[in-house]
Amino acid sequence: MSTPYYHTPERRAALVAAAKSWRDTPFRENGRTRGAQGGVDCVHFLSGVHAEAGACEPIVLPDLPVEQVR
Repeated sequence: MSTPYYHTPERRAALVAAAKSWRDTPFRENGRTRGAQGGVDCVHFLSGVHAEAGACEPIVLPDLPVEQVR
């Protein structure tokens, strides 16, 4: 079994810092822009936070029509 990526305090701190940097960003379908004037959806938030924390490469996700996700 491999060691989990977030097993060190430094890596956990990087994850928390990355997540906190998205504070005040509203939900927006297909969004991926940080900040009060931007917007992010759940998938882009999670992939962005983990990439920023160094756990994975940035993931390029296609925009989906809102009707397709509902």
